[in-house]
Amino acid sequence: MTAKVSIIIPCHNVAQEVGDTLRSLRAQTLPDWQAVLVDDGSTDDTLAVLAGLTADEPRCRIVSQANQRLAAARNNGMAFCVADRVLLLDAGDELEPDALAVLNGLLDDHPNAGAAFGGYRVVGPHGEDRQWINSPGRDRLSFNDFAVLNPVSTDSLLVRRIWFQRSGPFDTTLPACEDWDMWARMARMGCVFVGTSQPVSRYRMTPGSHSRRVSLMLEAGSTVLERLHAVDERCPTAHPDFEAGAPIEALPAALSGWCGYCLALAFAQGGAEAAERIRRQAGTRLSRLDPLTLARHIYVAMPLAACRFPDEWDAIWAESGERLQAWLRQLEQRFNSPGLAEQCEQCLHELLHSEEILDRIAEDLLGRAASLRRVIVYGHGVNGRGLLRRIGDALASKLAIADDVTPASSIDRYLPPAEGNLIVVTPWDNRTMCERLEARGAVRGRHYVAFSDYARGLGACCPRRLDLPAPPARVNEPGA
Repeated sequence: MTAKVSIIIPCHNVAQEVGDTLRSLRAQTLPDWQAVLVDDGSTDDTLAVLAGLTADEPRCRIVSQANQRLAAARNNGMAFCVADRVLLLDAGDELEPDALAVLNGLLDDHPNAGAAFGGYRVVGPHGEDRQWINSPGRDRLSFNDFAVLNPVSTDSLLVRRIWFQRSGPFDTTLPACEDWDMWARMARMGCVFVGTSQPVSRYRMTPGSHSRRVSLMLEAGSTVLERLHAVDERCPTAHPDFEAGAPIEALPAALSGWCGYCLALAFAQGGAEAAERIRRQAGTRLSRLDPLTLARHIYVAMPLAACRFPDEWDAIWAESGERLQAWLRQLEQRFNSPGLAEQCEQCLHELLHSEEILDRIAEDLLGRAASLRRVIVYGHGVNGRGLLRRIGDALASKLAIADDVTPASSIDRYLPPAEGNLIVVTPWDNRTMCERLEARGAVRGRHYVAFSDYARGLGACCPRRLDLPAPPARVNEPGA
């Protein structure tokens, strides 16, 4: 047979979930696909269920192997793919109906790109959808984007098969993060990733999901990061810009960030004792904790571990807030980091109320549109895109976007600041950006404002009120 897209689906004891995955394939608006279902030594009825579900489906092929884990299942499935483009889908997860059409179209539109990615929805164990949508926040990724975390979801990535051939097989020695390792290898060798923020897959939360094995994740992710920050002999044809890897001096911060993520996930799953085991396992790799980074990890980990959604944080805080506060104070002492607990809670507060903060910023800007010559949205991540959705139509003629990705989009184009221009710094982690503006003469409240400036007075899960700065009243008006 022939097909435009081959889909590899490793299956291990997924008799109850795999039916939803296959139904999502049959619902695709691009019907020219092939599915390779690799039974990885299942001990339940998975193989029989697969046979029954695919009996009348010629586009599906079942392959059986002894239990060798995920990486080997993907490697073995690759040999049975007939298409030039391959997507890896976890059994239990689903594709949106237009997923293959969207990703295939991106590769058609970008012939020099090796992979196309989209966003993804996080749904409940029974498919509950509460609009928890994630995406990389960029429309193009290269090697450096993989040097801290894996920015893409494997279910949402369509790759030209030639790049699997160039990069070699998935590393079967890794018990987790083997997909991150693969995408980083491809990127090091010059593979360009193009994408969209549109969700193209659904990640199903389950109590026993693969990503919950925190101890294994800690070690595997650390190995990937160490490889990323050094020469990788598996990439003999690395792009000259990436041959030496990411800067070695950035490795300690990257390792601390990864260990911090595992620490938050361990606390969410098993409390302070489980987190303490991960802290000890991390050892010197966890050299520091950044309050904002830790807050972002907690924001995701707490609902994920309980198979709940971020909009349930009020209830999560009521159940776990005291435990969380006590653990943060414990970390503050262990890392000799005064103020860590309070700063982390403040950052969590802003994360929980980001939509309300964006509404405040938009209301302020729209209310003063007549007095503004130009509004520069600095940062094109989640907050930047959210603000643009709110003000894009009304302020279209006055809007500019700066994200420092290219010289044409550099904030330097708008510095030193001009009267009548207002720079809105949208990322949560904005200290460096603000310092850069001030070094060029920008005054906070007159020439620029930051996301956190608008957070005061919002309701918070935390029972203790946080002393947040007030939103600027009428910034950038004559005489301000």
